[in-house]
Amino acid sequence: MDATTLSITLSAILAVICIPCGLFLGLVPMKADLVTAKQSKASQMVSSIVAIVFIGLLVAGHDLETWAMVIGLVIGFAVAKIPALHAWALHKWPFFEPKKMAPCLLYTSDAADEE
Repeated sequence: MDATTLSITLSAILAVICIPCGLFLGLVPMKADLVTAKQSKASQMVSSIVAIVFIGLLVAGHDLETWAMVIGLVIGFAVAKIPALHAWALHKWPFFEPKKMAPCLLYTSDAADEE
């Protein structure tokens, strides 16, 4: 197997692996105040692993493989942001549901007058 075939094979494998990573990152809530502690830890772990592999390939001069990773992540993220698919995934996997916000009490002038 020559270097070109190996490079193309590795690029295809990395792209296929990065699509679920992009899906995962796309399903986690984007606003920091809606992310649960488990979601935060999991997304940090996935992001760290992807970044380490990406930087390693970039430093090693494997441009095709790094582009395959970027394309896989973007495709996965874009698919996860399709509204119908996003709603289905939130229903199917409760892990991705946003954190429940506590009801906020608003201060009104009527409440101050009653005191």
